[in-house]
Amino acid sequence: MEIEDERVTTQQAVPPWIWREHLARYEFAARYAAGARVVDCACGSGLGARDFAEAGAQTVEAFDACEAVIADCQQAIHLANLRFQV
Repeated sequence: MEIEDERVTTQQAVPPWIWREHLARYEFAARYAAGARVVDCACGSGLGARDFAEAGAQTVEAFDACEAVIADCQQAIHLANLRFQV
């Protein structure tokens, strides 16, 4: 299995219940992010990392093994408390 085979992104078609479950996990965890220093490993599209940052995390360090995905995140999401890295 390739790393990309298990990635949930906005560019792929996934069943709606999988997409909602994916987002719900980040929404739940973001409730606890205010003031915290958060590490998001395998951040994928960066939507969850963005949720943590917008929820008031002190800092969010978001990592992914895919350079192209990180480049997309760096172009699309600009928040002072959020940094994307390979």
